[in-house]
Amino acid sequence: MDVPPTPGELKKYRKSHVNQPGEIQKHWGLADDAPRFPKTYSYGKSTNDSDKAADLMKGTMLEGMADRFNEIKE
Repeated sequence: MDVPPTPGELKKYRKSHVNQPGEIQKHWGLADDAPRFPKTYSYGKSTNDSDKAADLMKGTMLEGMADRFNEIKE
C-alpha cells in the first residue's frame, strides 16, 4: 500500500520539509506571506570609504631629522 504524499499546503508544518540543508528557515506562520524585502536587499548600515592600508603605512614613515630623533629614542 502506497502512502499518499503530503499536500503542498500542509508541507510547511512538517519539520522534515522545513529543515532542508541550504534552505532559509521560516516560521510556518510566515511561510505563505509575501517577502518583506526584495532579494537584492542587504542588511546592515552602509559606511563611508575608509583609508587604504598603504596610505596609513606611509603616514608612519619619518624623514630627515624626525627619523634620526626616533632612532635615538629607540
